[in-house]
Order: sequence, then structure tokens, then C-alpha cells
Amino acid sequence: MIDIFGSKNLLDILNNLYNENEIGNKIISSTLESQFSSSISPSSKLESSTEIDKEIINADFRKFFRVQNHNDILIMDLLSERNGIGNYKNSKITMNTEVRNYLEEEKINTIMLDSRIKLLPGLIERFEESVKDYNKVLICEFYLTNYHLDQDNMIKMNPNQYSINKVNALLKTFYDYIKFNNPNFIFISFDEIYSKANSKGKVSPWIYSDFSNNHIKNIISNFIN
Repeated sequence: MIDIFGSKNLLDILNNLYNENEIGNKIISSTLESQFSSSISPSSKLESSTEIDKEIINADFRKFFRVQNHNDILIMDLLSERNGIGNYKNSKITMNTEVRNYLEEEKINTIMLDSRIKLLPGLIERFEESVKDYNKVLICEFYLTNYHLDQDNMIKMNPNQYSINKVNALLKTFYDYIKFNNPNFIFISFDEIYSKANSKGKVSPWIYSDFSNNHIKNIISNFIN
């Protein structure tokens, strides 16, 4: 059985690769900084959220990655580390879309990327300790895409290169730091995969075509089997 810590993109891929009874713990759209802070309880208004929103918010607030029992294999990516971190009720939360919608008008002091890099060594040390009981740890090196395919399948460059490259530099720092300290982890890199035309102009994670989605599933399967 596998556990997932990562982006909704990774969850979509693994949902197509595994049966429901093969997937155990799912920590989606959260961050290491949030998971290694104090656990907090969402308010009763969470009950009005959708099931997937409840799952994402509960895992981030209650720090499930830190407290749940582990299964055999962990598959993860770090795309969600691009989110801001909020100071909330003496804890840290991930300011992903679901959390922001849940908090609505509450004013949250948010810590952005540049201020967080100094915390990286301590976060990685705690991460390493928390995953030592897994038989395998697979880390998919996903980044934001620099290009997209237009409606004629021509490659176009996404316009906001500065923001994209800034986020990708942070993600690479996370991946490289973990890789340097953990040679036994399995790191899976991918060839350039282009996002669909409807993502033009957005700073967004990989948006997979059917071809590239199957390509990634095949790569991950080779490492698991």
C-alpha cells in the first residue's frame, strides 16, 4: 500500500494508477512547514465544505503526515511548497486554494517563499526522521511549466517567466537538499512536458495531456514494480 504526500496533480496520476484499496494516507496540497508545526482543529464550518476540501484542510490543520502510521511506500512531490505559509492559532498552515476559501475573510499573516528558505535544513531533517520507516520513498521532481501547447500543438513560452523560474528555483533547492542527504530515496525526473493551451498566462503546476499522463504513470510503475 502507498501513501501520498504532494500535489493534486500527483494524486490524479496515482488515482489512475492504483485502486482505491492500494492507496493509504493522502496528504494533499500541504507543506513540510505546516506538517511539522502544532496541530489545530478546524471549526464546525468545515462541514459545509466538499469532501475533497475537507480532506485537504483536515490533513493540513491536524498535521496527519506527522501523526499517521505509515504504509510500505511513500510517493511524493513538492509542488505545494510554492504556497505561502500562514501564521494561524499558534501554528503554520498552507495557504492553498482550499484553505484560503475556508478561511474566507479572516486576515492571515502570510510568509512568502524568500523568507522560508532559511528553514530548509531543519525541515528536511524532520522530514528524513519522519519517513525512515518506509520501505521505499519515491520523489517525483515536478516543477512549474515554462511552456504550453497552443490549440495547434505549437510550443509557446508562458509569459510570466520571472515568477515561474523563481518558484522553480525554490523547488529545485528542496529536491537537491533531500537528494544530497538521502541517496537511498528514489528520485524520478521527467522530460519536458507541456501544459495544455488553456493554461496560457497562468503560473500553474503541470497540466498533463493524456499522453504525458500515461507517460508519467509508466515511469512511476517501473520504480514500484
